[in-house]
Amino acid sequence: MSLATFFLVFTFINFLAITFNIFLFILIFKLNDKTRHPTIYIYNTIIANTLDTFFIFVTFLLPLLFDEKLYIVFRNVFGSTLTFVCTFFYEHVFYLTLPMIIHRCWLIRHPESKAFVGWKLWTICGVLALTQFQNDFLFVIPLLSFVLNIIVVLYLAQKRGEALRRRRLNVVSISSTSNVHQLPPLVTRSKTRQMYEQSLLRQSLFTTLFSLIYELSGFLLRFFRKDYQALSEDTQRLILYARLCLSSLLCFLVFFVGTPAIRKLVITKVKEILRGKPGHRSPTATVLV
Repeated sequence: MSLATFFLVFTFINFLAITFNIFLFILIFKLNDKTRHPTIYIYNTIIANTLDTFFIFVTFLLPLLFDEKLYIVFRNVFGSTLTFVCTFFYEHVFYLTLPMIIHRCWLIRHPESKAFVGWKLWTICGVLALTQFQNDFLFVIPLLSFVLNIIVVLYLAQKRGEALRRRRLNVVSISSTSNVHQLPPLVTRSKTRQMYEQSLLRQSLFTTLFSLIYELSGFLLRFFRKDYQALSEDTQRLILYARLCLSSLLCFLVFFVGTPAIRKLVITKVKEILRGKPGHRSPTATVLV
């Protein structure tokens, strides 16, 4: 495969990724009811991933058009800066998974807490910095977040199982003493609160999962460096840009592939645009689950 073909194919993928991110940002921003969604985390993820995708193009794709002399000048002048900026926005996305999962754990113990709202949450997301420690132990971050997400999922499944068992026991008790078979309520929290927490957990889980796949593939390439270098140049380049596409398409994978409600929201909006309809929705017409 020629360099021009690589450039055209992967530039088109990056263009689609940025287009989807902008479309999704506007879609979420215009939602009437934002109390069901962790919108601050969503905004942070979209903005960081969009900038990361842009700098992936500048750092890895644009130089394919340069000759050797121009590439050397470009690398010497902009190389270190582009590497730092690209790394910062890439890492910011899955560093968000830590406050997301901490937020979710906090809501288990304090359902009505206001510790992660408004300007407080923007501050938490804004102070996430790129440090040498984080860069050296990059693989640990998504791995830790993934383990914490699994623990939360198992804990919630256990609590729900206990609630269902208590509910069945209550039904048996009521049935033995009366002819009224009214089921006791299973959940006392508001539906809005439940949807917010489910969306928060889903976003954290899928962001961590796809980031972990990216980091794990990079670890395997470093571990089997000699085998990787023994491959043809085209194969090495294809593996490199395939991994970069996984990073560029993160928002698409998390919010469209991994979140059925957002996928339905996006598809519905696209159909409305294609049909030339403005699309009028009630505030509670779409729920993220």
